[in-house]
Amino acid sequence: MATRMVQLAQPKPNLLRFPDRSSPQWETAVASPRVCQLACPKWRQGLYSPKTSLAPPHPAATSSRLQLLAIPKSDHPQYAQDRPVSWPVPGPVRKAVASERVQVLSQPNQRKALFQGYNPYTVTLAARSASASPRLQELCLPMPRKCKGK
Repeated sequence: MATRMVQLAQPKPNLLRFPDRSSPQWETAVASPRVCQLACPKWRQGLYSPKTSLAPPHPAATSSRLQLLAIPKSDHPQYAQDRPVSWPVPGPVRKAVASERVQVLSQPNQRKALFQGYNPYTVTLAARSASASPRLQELCLPMPRKCKGK
């Protein structure tokens, strides 16, 4: 069993998917000096040099306008803060009785089933007394050129 596991652990040979990489066309490529130069990061004159840290050379100073804009707005004087999770309920609210109209409005609507009492097979009186026009009767007949005598 162990030999079978060793055999399965071996990599499969490259049959048709990959070409033979030992051929001379697969030699390692050597980068030209220009490609090496382009691969290096570009350092701009006057900003940060590679010898210094990435911190700016001078600390940034904020203007008075920015400091004024950074001050958070205060709440409106009449703004009511959030209530605590539990608060006392006033006595008149506990003794209040809902009116008849409020009780009617608090009841859910009685919903009827869709098409309740609808019979799709009933024929209306207007449909019973209807008659086709002569043109409609003419259109109902098959076309003479399509009728073949048997």
